[in-house]
Amino acid sequence: MARLAATTVAELDAELAELSTRIATTDGIGAQRAELRAAHELLLRATPAAARPPLGALGTLARAIEPLPPRVIDGLAPRPRTVFRLLQAGVPAAAWEVVADNATGMVTTTFGAATSSGAARTDWRLPLLTRIEPPAVFAWLPGFRDPRFGAPDECYDITPLIRPAFALDEAWRDGSRLHLAGSMSLEHLDTSPAETVQLVATAGDRELVVPAVRMRRPDLVRGTGSALTRLAWAGWSATVDLRDRRLGGGEWALSVVLEHDGIRRTSAVAVARTELTRPDVHGLRVGLRRRVTLDPAEKGWRLLVS
Repeated sequence: MARLAATTVAELDAELAELSTRIATTDGIGAQRAELRAAHELLLRATPAAARPPLGALGTLARAIEPLPPRVIDGLAPRPRTVFRLLQAGVPAAAWEVVADNATGMVTTTFGAATSSGAARTDWRLPLLTRIEPPAVFAWLPGFRDPRFGAPDECYDITPLIRPAFALDEAWRDGSRLHLAGSMSLEHLDTSPAETVQLVATAGDRELVVPAVRMRRPDLVRGTGSALTRLAWAGWSATVDLRDRRLGGGEWALSVVLEHDGIRRTSAVAVARTELTRPDVHGLRVGLRRRVTLDPAEKGWRLLVS
């Protein structure tokens, strides 16, 4: 991502006044969020020039966003979401601290001294740290539980944003054993070999839980910084024994459950994504009087046992 050009505090006041007017008069959630993203970018660009929080500009923005329904701000990414929640809560000083944190590695800055090697002085974007207090997850950003600001915890609460990202990459059979494998992670949380993953089959009030194995996925590692590690352990693999007596007759829905430090999320085994997930696994016969069919339904795969 290209770095943002810095702007002065005077330019911030003028541009933010215009943006605030547009925010107050714009209809539609998508359009309102676009204006908020523009306002957040403008705040980022002003951080190199602001020796102290520009309370006047922040107050103008706070008044503009005050009447917005919560779903507009709640749909933003964690960092800008926290900024606008703090402004709505009347804590502009803490909001500015978060803006400065967000701007690190995003805004071009000038330095008065050279480095020892003559290379450019570079800042890197900061990873989003989290604090997990099940069932809640908080963005561990400046001002969180800092007595100097007294900001409400809910301004940093990102629990609804911790959504499962799921993929089924492989499905194959070996006799009466059905093997499934893919990837699953929780957005904004780093994967870990200590996470618990389970393949769950449910039919009414009946449930069959199959432990899955966490696996490394070097193919999902990207870029630098947190991208080097966040999805490194996103892989999972599970095997269902179709002869298991607990797998009685009926329609069994398949899902995968991931637990990370007490945060638990479930995803249906989704529609096939690759050719490897469409092998000849239909019409499996187990014994003389039992037949198991794998149905790749659009809303989630099912095992039909008769």
